[in-house]
Amino acid sequence: MTIADAENKAVSKAVVSGKWSGATSDKDSGVTSAQGKVLVTSNKVKAKRGLVFTFCVDNVAKDGFAYDSASDAEKCDSVRV
Repeated sequence: MTIADAENKAVSKAVVSGKWSGATSDKDSGVTSAQGKVLVTSNKVKAKRGLVFTFCVDNVAKDGFAYDSASDAEKCDSVRV
């Protein structure tokens, strides 16, 4: 996922938190890179290959910024393993 501000500029050092569904059900968070990208890694897997992992953002936090979930271009992202 990529986090951007209202002007579509990458936001670095923002904490992105959310929940997994599908092949796992834990909560995770990560910090954005200079390019606004975040990598979250689930440490709990419910099933074997062939299922879908979905991560949905609950919050993005950084001093001086306000998270507006209604403006999300993509709130959830999925991958099949």
